[in-house]
Amino acid sequence: FPSGSKTYHESRQYNLTLNRYFNTRLLHADGRFAHNVEYIFFAQYMSELEQVVSKVSIALRKGKSGESHDLRNLVKDQDSLNKLLEFDDGYRFLKPIRGTPAFWQTAQRDLLACVRMLGKPTWFASFS
Repeated sequence: FPSGSKTYHESRQYNLTLNRYFNTRLLHADGRFAHNVEYIFFAQYMSELEQVVSKVSIALRKGKSGESHDLRNLVKDQDSLNKLLEFDDGYRFLKPIRGTPAFWQTAQRDLLACVRMLGKPTWFASFS
C-alpha cells in the first residue's frame, strides 16, 4: 500500500459502499487497520458523515406531506425554517444514525413502551 493504490475511490468491477470498504479493511487478516485506533475513529467518522449527508438529502427532497421543497427557498424563508423545527422535522431524519438525539428519543420511547407493556422491572440477584 505504499503506492497509494486500492483506495475507496478507485473504479471496480462491483460497486463498493463506504461502510463495506471500511469493514473489509478492519476485518482483514493482516490486522494493520484494526490495530490503528486513529483509523478506526476516522472510519466511524466518515461512515456517520456519509449517513448524515445521505439522510439530509433524502429529507430535503421528501418534504412534508408530499410537498417538494427547493433548498434555496427553504433556507432563505424564516417561516419555512420555523415550521420545520416546530414539528421536529429538522432532526427526525437522523433517527437511524446512532448517537443522535432522534435515535435516543426513539430508544427512550421503546423502553417506556416495554415498561408499559411488561410492568415495572424487578431486580434479582443470586449470591451463591
